[in-house]
This record gives sequence, structure tokens and C-alpha cells, in this order.
Amino acid sequence: MATSGLCKEGRYSCKLRSSPCLLWVSDSHTVFFVRADSPSESVSRKPRFLWDYDLNETAVREILAHKELSPLKQWLIERILTEGRFEEICAYLDLATIQQSFGQLRLPPHIKARWEYALKRWTAK
Repeated sequence: MATSGLCKEGRYSCKLRSSPCLLWVSDSHTVFFVRADSPSESVSRKPRFLWDYDLNETAVREILAHKELSPLKQWLIERILTEGRFEEICAYLDLATIQQSFGQLRLPPHIKARWEYALKRWTAK
């Protein structure tokens, strides 16, 4: 695995990885350097729910692996819950992640209501 570290300079923070890497800058001014395992695998495999963004599966999993709910991770969870198929949601998110972040997510009202109902049913004793 590549070496990694965290550096902060002003408002910008970046996760450093050895190359080859992909660069993606979020609207929250967070710069991520995400290692790509091989150009033929990770770079070209883009999740269906991210058709309009240049993020591959490796980058998605890297962002979701962060423990804290950064603006970038929040956006990605919102995107998965809004645009993902049920199989994709289950592949990228677990119930605990959805529950922990749910109160901070900005979802369309009909999708928020659907997830509120599902979470109540799945966590009822």
C-alpha cells in the first residue's frame, strides 16, 4: 500500500498518496489525491450514480472510508442515496453510516421521507 499522510495549509487539506493518482477538488476546498491501483481497473470503473463526475470506484471508497463526515463525504452519501440503485447503496454504505449522517444530509423531501421510513423499520425492535 502507498504511504499516506495528512497536510494542512490554510483552508486546504490534502491526503497524500504515492502515484499514480487522480486529483479531485471538491467545492469545500478539500483536495484529494487518490491512488489508482491500475489504469485499466480503478480509473475507468465509474459508479453509475456518478455519471456526471470524474470519480472512480477507488476514489468513492477512499472518500467514504474517512471517519468524520466531511462536506465531501456528506455530498457523496447524499448522491448515493439520491441517485443510487438499492444494490449500489448497499455496496457502498452500511446502515450505521446512513444513521449517523442522516440528520445532516440534504435530501429531496420524497427521498428523505423514504429513508426515514426505512430507518425506522430497520431499527425497530
